[in-house]
Amino acid sequence: MSDPVTTTGFTPQLRKLLDDALALNKATNIDHLLGRLADEVVDYFDAECVRLFDYDAMDNEVYTRVKLSGILIELKFQVTEKSLAGYTALHKKVVTLDDVRGSGITQRYPGLQYDSRYEERAGVRVRSIISAPLLEKDSGLIGIIQLINTKRPVKSYKGELDLLVHIGKLVAGAIFQHDEQQHRRTKFDLLLEEGLIDKEKIDKATRTARKNAIDPLKGDPVNVLMDAYGVPTNVMQASLSRYYLTDFLPFDEDQIIPPDIFKGFNPDYFRHNFAIPIELQDNTIVILLDDPFNATLIQELKTTYQAEHCQIFVGFRRDILRYIDKFQDADGNDPAVQTLAQDLDTDETKKAISEDDNILDEKAPPVVQFVNGLILDAYRGDVSDIHIEPGTGDQATIVRFRRDSVCFKHTQVPATLSPVIINRIKVMSGLRLEEHRFPQSGKIRLKYGDSVIELRVEVTPTVGGKEHVVIRILTGSTFLSIDDLGFSEETRSTLLEMIAKPYGILLVCGPTGAGKTTTLHSILHHLNSVEKKIWTVEDPVEITQPGLCQVQVNFNIKPEPYDFSKAMRSFLRADPDIIMVGEMRDRETAMTAVQASLTGHLVLSTLHTNSAPESVVRLVEMGIDPFNVADCLLGVLAQRLVRVLCIDCKEEYIPNSAEIESLKAAGGLEDSVKRLFRPQGCGRCNNTGYRGRVGIYELLPATAEIKQLITTGKDMATIRDLALADGMRTLKMDGIRRVVAGETTLSEVLKVCIY
Repeated sequence: MSDPVTTTGFTPQLRKLLDDALALNKATNIDHLLGRLADEVVDYFDAECVRLFDYDAMDNEVYTRVKLSGILIELKFQVTEKSLAGYTALHKKVVTLDDVRGSGITQRYPGLQYDSRYEERAGVRVRSIISAPLLEKDSGLIGIIQLINTKRPVKSYKGELDLLVHIGKLVAGAIFQHDEQQHRRTKFDLLLEEGLIDKEKIDKATRTARKNAIDPLKGDPVNVLMDAYGVPTNVMQASLSRYYLTDFLPFDEDQIIPPDIFKGFNPDYFRHNFAIPIELQDNTIVILLDDPFNATLIQELKTTYQAEHCQIFVGFRRDILRYIDKFQDADGNDPAVQTLAQDLDTDETKKAISEDDNILDEKAPPVVQFVNGLILDAYRGDVSDIHIEPGTGDQATIVRFRRDSVCFKHTQVPATLSPVIINRIKVMSGLRLEEHRFPQSGKIRLKYGDSVIELRVEVTPTVGGKEHVVIRILTGSTFLSIDDLGFSEETRSTLLEMIAKPYGILLVCGPTGAGKTTTLHSILHHLNSVEKKIWTVEDPVEITQPGLCQVQVNFNIKPEPYDFSKAMRSFLRADPDIIMVGEMRDRETAMTAVQASLTGHLVLSTLHTNSAPESVVRLVEMGIDPFNVADCLLGVLAQRLVRVLCIDCKEEYIPNSAEIESLKAAGGLEDSVKRLFRPQGCGRCNNTGYRGRVGIYELLPATAEIKQLITTGKDMATIRDLALADGMRTLKMDGIRRVVAGETTLSEVLKVCIY
């Protein structure tokens, strides 16, 4: 009879993995073996990395240490359902997720919430995870093993999960045996050695503190032992100092803390972390905290203060809170940053919530509060873009906002803080922290009360090793009707005739930020009905509408990106009536759109051109047959946005003859005008005289005569002249209509168009 225990059929890789796992029980120092075993687990299970958690029964939490950029960082998770690690430990079962941010996560694991702190610390985007508990024979929890970013779907690991769990048990047994042989130090060891208290009372104090965790002092075992069990203060100081291997610093009423050391900080950040900076001098930050092993917090403070070195003191929580109470009203030297920090503490901003965390969590690190504050300042101020512009050398980083197409300075921050702020934005938008050579594009989606803030991020490398960041605030889920766009009656009726056609192409053209997407979605809103199947492909999807099938392109898919042309080819097999293409960027996309229109579909798209006649010529220049362009084209709508005069402060005046002649020369003025309006400036418009923007339009219908010019290869000027003769009104002419109506000024119109 053969031996039932055999390695027959085991691969050399698996045999090596099991041998090393078994060897843990015989090792006196298991740290090296654990590291090697982790590498072998990663290779065998085809994952990006593996994490091993220990279980701390005293604090009822699991913790792990990860080395990032040479710094050892500790991550702790309470054994609750508010994290993957905590959920695994609480329920003692395997958790498998292909998408840690998927909407179905709570259906499979009720109460589970994804904790993204690991990503924020490491700059690693976690996609999938397998989390398994490490258990003793009597089901006591020792720790957790996790596979991060498996390269295969987690379902495909079904047969291998048993192996992972058994390896976990081997590791758990080895850790348990190792901890029994090597007494685990605690911060109360000196109290036991001096006979001042026994282990039972320490456990009781720990349980009491755990029940009162919400209270900073009653939730502190150190404070409970001194107050409820009479442990002398001096002995507790010595015990903490010996455990943390650092000096103890008691509260001193005469201790002087420089006020500017609090610059840009919300005091609640220090209250939550039980830490306070004492001094910053000669590139060294001196920090007092109740847990000197909190490497993550220490690194955050070092990074924020741009300190090369750090001196640590341990202290009581109650002493740290007394220091914060004493100094929390200190003013910072940077008025712009200080004003922003004060604004973060309003009731309105506390309502702002992201998909996973509070967007302005008062307990968040300072850099998180600062970036979130910029976003909310911009959102509440109707800003379209945030520009973060590092200066040259040691010059300050300027933050500018763009509102109503005009940029203005919002604030500035020291040059030393620029990399920290930009890294935070990269983490939020899922970009690579280590990449500084190439541009990167990302997207952020946040909740703010009942609203949604959608942001598009572009990071561009500039000279001197700096990076320039532009954050565009998208319109979210809002869309306008055609009647809201402000067309003239003639333009509106002609446009409605065009989009009533069952097939053909309508192009909307203009530069970035001209409102093309808003116009296209207004048209789609008009056409949207249960009888119509409408597909859109966009980059990004800025506006969503019920009833539309909307697709986001993805250029990161390798080796073949999911681009506009690939989406279009898919649409043609998906029974469409109407197709909207976010942009005709290349010949292949344009050819597919033309083919779709010629085979019975209505196609809407955009081009980055300056005028309607130019768009017609551009299609031919992209390699599209002129006869096909003429056959499919319904028309071209060019547009711009001009600033609107503030209705609260605009001033009426009688124009002189020179101004009237200027209007006539610009075109579109048929009758004499008796009054115009000019900007003044007030508090409602930030003293600019303008508030909001409105569209001006140029609509070129593809008449039979225009189609004839296209097929014969005529140039843009010839096409424009014929269109004007047929009654087309140029952008400038439509702008004059707005000027005469008292909505804007001629100078604003001339800023955005030539003809």
